[in-house]
Amino acid sequence: MVSLKDYSYIYKNFDDLSDDHPIRIAEAIENKDLLEYLEGLLYKLQGVKGLSDRIEEIKRDKKSFYSFISELKVAAFLKDKSDDLEIIPPSKKVRNPDIKIIKNGRDFFVEVKRLSNLENKIFEEIHQISSPYFIKVATKGLLNENEINSLIEFIKQKIDAETVGEFPNDFGDLIIENKDRYGIKYEKNQKTYLMITQKEVIRVDFDKVKERVLLDFYAKLDQLTNESPTIWAIDLERWCVDEEDIERLVYGTIFEDKGILFKPRIKEVLNSLSQPYFDKIVKAYQRDMALMLKCSLLPTLYYRKTDGLFLRDEVEVLNGVLVFRYNKIKFYPNPFVKDEQYVYDIASIFTDIQ
Repeated sequence: MVSLKDYSYIYKNFDDLSDDHPIRIAEAIENKDLLEYLEGLLYKLQGVKGLSDRIEEIKRDKKSFYSFISELKVAAFLKDKSDDLEIIPPSKKVRNPDIKIIKNGRDFFVEVKRLSNLENKIFEEIHQISSPYFIKVATKGLLNENEINSLIEFIKQKIDAETVGEFPNDFGDLIIENKDRYGIKYEKNQKTYLMITQKEVIRVDFDKVKERVLLDFYAKLDQLTNESPTIWAIDLERWCVDEEDIERLVYGTIFEDKGILFKPRIKEVLNSLSQPYFDKIVKAYQRDMALMLKCSLLPTLYYRKTDGLFLRDEVEVLNGVLVFRYNKIKFYPNPFVKDEQYVYDIASIFTDIQ
């Protein structure tokens, strides 16, 4: 039988949880993968400023637990790359970024986003229902809000019907079990337990990823507008997105006609451009030719459409995007960041070392 006492750092920080907290549920169903992963993150981040305050917050805000895991994942990666690191707890008065690091005497702020964050809504809605059931949900793709709502209604119908078993759905498969199967004694008004269960990596459509990332960016915009260098870390978690699709997302879509690449001199290439972002491209090239060439941005932008994230005016507050793809981590610098936030060779700070 699994016990939180077997995980010293989890037990030290989360020994006073309610029975319906995701960590307690993981203990009850013996989800060792989750517990061992969390234990490792807490071990690596022990003593980090702000962690204890963030833990106290997540004890109360159970629905954000998986977002919390993503924050710890990003913080653990950045700890080895910074001179100092701080986890910033949420504020009721001001929407703060999640992490602050200091590197070479300069502050960097990092906002973390877990791509499948809409699943928090499933937890929030179903957890409010009292029942003797433990429900495992395996979503079949990156769902939009309407699809999430449809799945929630499907789960509610099964709870109302007092049925247990396996139930396929267009948007996610359910397994509904009695809590007593795991030795959990049901008491009156005890909330429904729920867990997202799938482990496999699921390939998702590029258009859905692009839509979600753009929606998330504009929702987070007020947390990104500061005068210090700012990074957006996106945890793709179990979603499979090809690297070339991420490049399309941040730098734009490739034109079918690449003839512009064969012009003999760079001046002729610049003079041939008629798109509205000409000045931005020239400025980025003049400011840091090495970065543009190193990251293959200079030739690439000449045959890409202007639909990339970094080509939007609002994104000048962002120094780059740090993407966590299952076992790979890659930093995509924004060469068009505003002058006061610009950092030369910023990619070297956030490049993974493996």
